[in-house]
Amino acid sequence: MAVHIRSLDPAGDVKPLVTFLACVMREPPTEDALRATLTAPVSLRRLTAITDAHDALMGYCSITRLASAPTDQAMLWVATHPHHRQHGIATALYHDACSFLRTHHVTDLRSQIEDHDHASRAFAEHRGFTLDRHLFRSTLDLQAFDAAPFQSALHDARARGIAFTTLAKLGDTSTTRRHVYELNKVTAADIPGRGPFFSFDEYAQRRFGHAGYRAAGVILAVNDAQWVGLTQVSVHSKGNFAFNEMTGVIRAYRGQHIAQALKLLAISYAQAQQMPILRTFNDSANLPILAINRKLGYQPEPGFSFIRAVLRQGGTQEATEHGIAANSFVREIVRS
Repeated sequence: MAVHIRSLDPAGDVKPLVTFLACVMREPPTEDALRATLTAPVSLRRLTAITDAHDALMGYCSITRLASAPTDQAMLWVATHPHHRQHGIATALYHDACSFLRTHHVTDLRSQIEDHDHASRAFAEHRGFTLDRHLFRSTLDLQAFDAAPFQSALHDARARGIAFTTLAKLGDTSTTRRHVYELNKVTAADIPGRGPFFSFDEYAQRRFGHAGYRAAGVILAVNDAQWVGLTQVSVHSKGNFAFNEMTGVIRAYRGQHIAQALKLLAISYAQAQQMPILRTFNDSANLPILAINRKLGYQPEPGFSFIRAVLRQGGTQEATEHGIAANSFVREIVRS
């Protein structure tokens, strides 16, 4: 079989990569979303694929490192087309990636695996990856949701002098976006396992730079002139859902039902956009926000895990990786 590893072009290879990802991801990106991701500023990016004689993608590997991440850390993701699994393609891509990572002195590997993807979990565990943190999806049926039983949270917050507004009302400017970023950075610091927060440029691309962004969906809790909490809702018309990006309150104002009030306003905003469902991600260890979501009626769904491994330095990468011998097919591809 004539196959080889080649680099992918973030511009020219978007269409075939979208087609490939639709076969391997639960929620594959649109072409526009993928293009934005692949051209977003990062401190390290390497995209490779194994292709057949007709240049069709059989396997894909991405290596990225955000500017906010330590220099010895990188995110690695490997996938094989369903028609070509159990032939060593993922192993070949992984070995090739590790050779590259060693030259860049990366020792802290991170990756992400869907809960249902048992084969990928076994592949990762054989290479020394262990669980770092787990997130699961939650979905709220907006057409069935009744806000009436929860209105006391809004009334109580307003009675204590908390006002609610949006970025659209305050003015969607570079200054206010920076203020949103700083507030999000502070409130996210207590999320279990969160790690270093994004740089402003990374955050701006992720939260303000995509088609689902709405300034009216950035809802803020304000006490006099101080911003004390926020929630953000993005609108995904093609997918027919809204997404609650983040809800957080600064420490001094927690325990006053402000987060619940913000979530109610997020739900109301999503309903006003005529979206049938509101989705979010929850860290399995973030008990306070989980309690609020359960109270509001969010239904948990299968999620995903962030995993990590230590990459050994030195040794013959082509022959072995974490004690796993490379087969002849792998060696043939890596040399081609």
